Amino acid sequence: AKSKVRPPRLDGAKTGLYSTRTPHRPNRVGLSLVRLLAVEGDTLHLSGVDLCDGTAVVDVKPYVPFADTAEGASVAPWLADTRQQTPDLEVVWSEAAAAELRALLPQLRLLRGEDQARAAVSEVLAADPRSVHWRQTRAALDYGFSIDLLNVVCRFDGGACTVRTVQHLHLCDRSHVAGDAGGGPLADPS
Repeated sequence: AKSKVRPPRLDGAKTGLYSTRTPHRPNRVGLSLVRLLAVEGDTLHLSGVDLCDGTAVVDVKPYVPFADTAEGASVAPWLADTRQQTPDLEVVWSEAAAAELRALLPQLRLLRGEDQARAAVSEVLAADPRSVHWRQTRAALDYGFSIDLLNVVCRFDGGACTVRTVQHLHLCDRSHVAGDAGGGPLADPS
């Protein structure tokens, strides 16, 4: 097992995997967002835990707004300006993609309405979900991801991301997927 990972927000810099929130760990240690109520010596008092009383807590990470969601959570002073260090990308929707999304709204299971669907897709893309490898070696190629029953295909360029097409997940051609044998946008041009 690798002891170092390259989190996308560190732009390729390696760091110890236990210093990150990566779920790719060489053990079955769980990850949970909990509230720290108090610290007494070497004892942490937690609420909102999904473990049994007496279970060992192996590691503790601070709350970071771009990775966690908890109302009323406080941010550690050394992490308060994390958003400025990794600015969000501008997300632009092509007219075709917006129309495709509107046509698919009645079939969605989780997202309710156009505003919520656009906001969810835009939030994912603004944070640039591509791996460092993808950003460095495939920057000019289409990128796709799935959310609810949507397959979203976009293109990143500089500080912006353009949503190019939105298809039903079960009916899409997936031509943006690496290794596509159908000669899609990722096919080797040589």
